[in-house]
Amino acid sequence: MKKLLVFSLLFVLSTANMKAEGPKSSGFFLSFNYGYAMSMKGDFKAPTGTDVVASTFNDNVGASPMFGIEFGYAIIPDLKLSLEVGFHNDHKMEDDYQATLPYFGLTDIHSAAEVSTFYGMLNVVYDIPFELATIKPFIGAGAGYASTKVSDQIMRLVPQAPPPGMPAEILAAYKPATTNSFAWQLQVGLIKKLTNNLDLSLEYRYQSLGDVSTGTDTYYDITEPKTTEASKGKFNNHLVALSFIYNF
Repeated sequence: MKKLLVFSLLFVLSTANMKAEGPKSSGFFLSFNYGYAMSMKGDFKAPTGTDVVASTFNDNVGASPMFGIEFGYAIIPDLKLSLEVGFHNDHKMEDDYQATLPYFGLTDIHSAAEVSTFYGMLNVVYDIPFELATIKPFIGAGAGYASTKVSDQIMRLVPQAPPPGMPAEILAAYKPATTNSFAWQLQVGLIKKLTNNLDLSLEYRYQSLGDVSTGTDTYYDITEPKTTEASKGKFNNHLVALSFIYNF
């Protein structure tokens, strides 16, 4: 994240006192994207009827780097159409909450897992016909498909010792699961000309990567293992990204 902030500052400072032709807005282009995704609360809903977790435990999905590549074409000057593929790597999903359990009563619980997603988007981007030195603003939107995986999710007692027969301090173990769903994004940013064929962009995106779900849950009612349904939520992100764009 610190590197991204440094690059962003250099991006702004390098435009001072420059007057030249702006970024290219026609023809084919190839973009390499790197960003930092800050996830919003997943608002996971625990299965109803279980006596292990509260009805909502709102796991907090942490931040993660994003890598992507985009190929597109300016169908008319300043209006671009592109196909993008991207990957978010290992958002940490952790939460502390309370639930009323057999044997323990009201109990503190810690859960932890990781979330990764691969997505493809068809984007439409409009370069606003206003230039400041070699910078041009742009806006855009995209829609596509996301495949999001949640790793094994382990729920542990905090800090009580487990009753006899319960393995270690594990209260429940969700199996890994992958969810495929519709995804979309909105974007706004600035693009700067570096050379005749190379541009640099700095942008903000709001990404809605669709549904996300854990696997089924094996939990322990005192010492007897039981199975319940998966917990489900949404995977939304605030994303800041830098992109190097090669214009053919």
